[in-house]
Amino acid sequence: FGRPRRGWLGVEAHAVTPTIAKALDMQEAAGVIVAGVMRNGPAHKAGLEPGDVVLGINGTDIVDARDALASITRQKPGTKLEMKIFRKGKILTLVATVIERPQRAPTELTN
Repeated sequence: FGRPRRGWLGVEAHAVTPTIAKALDMQEAAGVIVAGVMRNGPAHKAGLEPGDVVLGINGTDIVDARDALASITRQKPGTKLEMKIFRKGKILTLVATVIERPQRAPTELTN
């Protein structure tokens, strides 16, 4: 009983548009671009940075921000997520541990 325990990484992200993809020298408009990372949140601790593009989570391609959010919120706290990231022309893999979404999400973003 009680409220559902939703997974959280502490990321604000938006769809990658063709314009964004071109500016980043990406082959295609795919994934979500990270607009903000909550300071000391799971994504921050994993090394995710504003400007990174999340292309996939646990081997599943990310199509848009709603897709990314669904991939995260359905995870149980403590679950490790492997994220395929595009950063400055390179593909990286980062691993973040999902936590339970705080009742009041922090608002302090990293630079």
